[in-house]
Amino acid sequence: MEKYLYITNHYFSQRSIYSNGGKSLQVKCPWDMIKNSFLRFLCHLHYSSKLNRFFILPFHSLWNNLILGNYFDNCDNQILIINSHFYLLISGKLVEKFKKKYPKGKVFFIFSDKVDTFFRLYKNFPSIDSLKKIFNFVITYNVNDANIFNLILSRPYFLDYSFVPEISCEESDVFYVGKSKERLNSLLQIFDICSRNKLKCLFYINGVDESYSKKYPDIHFNEKLSYEKVIACVKKTHAVVNIVQKDGEGMTLRDYEASYFGKFLITNNNCDFRNSFFADGQVVLLNEIEEKAEAIKSLSFKNDIIKDYSIEKWYEWIDSL
Repeated sequence: MEKYLYITNHYFSQRSIYSNGGKSLQVKCPWDMIKNSFLRFLCHLHYSSKLNRFFILPFHSLWNNLILGNYFDNCDNQILIINSHFYLLISGKLVEKFKKKYPKGKVFFIFSDKVDTFFRLYKNFPSIDSLKKIFNFVITYNVNDANIFNLILSRPYFLDYSFVPEISCEESDVFYVGKSKERLNSLLQIFDICSRNKLKCLFYINGVDESYSKKYPDIHFNEKLSYEKVIACVKKTHAVVNIVQKDGEGMTLRDYEASYFGKFLITNNNCDFRNSFFADGQVVLLNEIEEKAEAIKSLSFKNDIIKDYSIEKWYEWIDSL
């Protein structure tokens, strides 16, 4: 029996929060609660991000009893947290059922990406005003979104990477993994600058036309990595690259990883909010790569701030709202 239930589809976040959250926390993906394989498949369809871009299956309320189930203890100040990818739980009346069952409980909605991403991808995504009427608190990790939409800016927290198994990965000076999106030119520019300065690059860029592989044979195009592999590569590198898209103000996974493992962060965005989680000189802007090339090869950092931003501290903050 638990006080918290966090519904999300990010498997690694689930594992991390479990390993660091103690006994007072449940992190669940709806279909992980189902033993029957056919029902698991049906639930997965109901909440499929790709499917819901085009049409919505009915009867989402089928899963309410299963989701709420017996996960909460007997006290009446329960906390239900819903990740934005599971916004369809709203149409299934899960929140209403929770409020009726736990009238003193609190319900949180957390954006896991920029707000306009969800409006762009899902035509049926609820408005900010409607979310504020349904939920006690609407939270974002993005500084700009917090200001524009008058949302609560989340307290940062570091994932616990201690459970990640040790797997092999080649050593590098500079590491990048992610989709190209609008960042390809910047990523190739970084690769060229680093190569000229004898920095060994390990780049995995997805969503790129295969023709680039002829010009850049040393870059891994369209090769997906498990998150365990990503962490192994971060441990074996000296610098992590994070190219932030327009209006991307706030901490991302790459930022947390670089800070946690004491690596340089090569970025295009000089964000004061994020920089407070790094030591002096640890953040390298694009125009500073050449002058800091030698330092990147040899220096590492120790971050003492991590203990102040554990998942336990984050839940204490949630409780205080």
